[in-house]
Amino acid sequence: MALTATVTPGKTLVTANGVAELVTNSKLNQGFAPTVALTGTADENQITNAAVTSTKTKVGPHFFCANNSSAVNDYRVTTNAALTNGTVADGTILTFEVASATNTAASTFKADTMTARNLVKQFNVALAAGDLRLGQMVSVMWDASTTTWQLISPVGNPDIRHAAAISADGLAYTAPSSPTLTALTNGARVVVVWATTNTGAVTFALDSLAPKAVRKLNDQALVAGDLLANQFSFLVYDSTLDHWLMLSPVTINTPATVVGLSRGLVCKVNATNPTYQADITADDVVLKNASDLSYLASSVSLTVAISSSGANGLDTGAEASPTWYYLWVIYNGSTVAGLISASSTAPTLPSGYTYKALVGAVFNNSGSDFTRFWQTGRRVQLAPANIFTAKAATGADTYQALTGGEATLLAAAVPPIAKTVLLTAGASTTQNSIAVAGDTNGVGSIVSAGDVAGATTVSSFVGCSSGEVPLITAQTVVWKSGSTNAYNRLDVNGYTI
Repeated sequence: MALTATVTPGKTLVTANGVAELVTNSKLNQGFAPTVALTGTADENQITNAAVTSTKTKVGPHFFCANNSSAVNDYRVTTNAALTNGTVADGTILTFEVASATNTAASTFKADTMTARNLVKQFNVALAAGDLRLGQMVSVMWDASTTTWQLISPVGNPDIRHAAAISADGLAYTAPSSPTLTALTNGARVVVVWATTNTGAVTFALDSLAPKAVRKLNDQALVAGDLLANQFSFLVYDSTLDHWLMLSPVTINTPATVVGLSRGLVCKVNATNPTYQADITADDVVLKNASDLSYLASSVSLTVAISSSGANGLDTGAEASPTWYYLWVIYNGSTVAGLISASSTAPTLPSGYTYKALVGAVFNNSGSDFTRFWQTGRRVQLAPANIFTAKAATGADTYQALTGGEATLLAAAVPPIAKTVLLTAGASTTQNSIAVAGDTNGVGSIVSAGDVAGATTVSSFVGCSSGEVPLITAQTVVWKSGSTNAYNRLDVNGYTI
């Protein structure tokens, strides 16, 4: 077979009887308008450069239409060609906008009155969740050989949801999303902002779906502090493990070098209610939890009351007296609070509170009133508490322990956790010498050698020395005098913790 093209000029100039035909504008215009006639046919092998095949020469029409399906994973359109199973041409292309919903699994496609057929990608691979996104423009081509609609436009980006997760205990988190997710599929993705710091292994329930464990690294359970309040995390659902896997890193949370380390710490009795309230303020305080993870509490300003229970009150039991109570700063992942406890090591934390730091102590006296104190950092100042006055030593220049009520008075002035005691030692009536130390070896001793001749009494002393003595044994000091005269006096002014 051959294809022949015949071209006939529109006008030919001639010479007649030796006279040339005159050229006019109309004749010139006729010459530029030839007639072309095509006869015969062309086979495929006659066109070689572009390697045209019969399949390529039979692409059907291209229709733009709207998706009017109301069911997920079942997409249906209406064209102006009224396509049927018998009339649709192989290679027909339809382009439409996904207006119903993002697909969640393998999907079907139906045009006009045609039978619904599988919508596939990569020649004959079923669609996966998220391949068709709500609002995405999609092009599909009819493949008569497989009776499927082939997706010829790129698949949609994965559906990434955003959710704000809340939890009452730092363990079980829930969050709504929009539009509501009705089923979890492998690869489902969500960006979550956590409302509170986690306190242990975590589960996450999106919308009304069943809660699933949240895992890190190689499918490991989370530990307390892996998620911080207001932190964002990227989660992907793994249907094989039936877990949410966290792709974003967990919180880099290193143990604090010193729990209770503080900046600008001040503790004192409350000015309005000094007998049962104490104030705690600090620029920063380092807290720890049971996993040795730390939290930095900043701009701390708290008032705790022994008359209350729980956060900012007494941890457990009824108020006791006389007894030492300890001041704590605690944290539950969102709120910093204070706590009063009879324990200096293991307070009973209110529900949800996992971080704590011991910051101070207060003595509740026999009248159930707080003893006034002023604490800056770890140093505590007291109104002078007399231990003894006009006291005689049992022997000259020999260290002796406090006895009877003296030891009780010291124990009411300094708590068991005190590391040193601030003392004033001297003579109460006339010239005398006294030394006070941390043990009978004289470790950390302060010495008052006697009074100034003719001096008058000031704060019940006629001669004294003040200093800091180590509490080698809790709430215990020893003392001695240069004589056995009953001239000695000892006061406590404060302590360090």
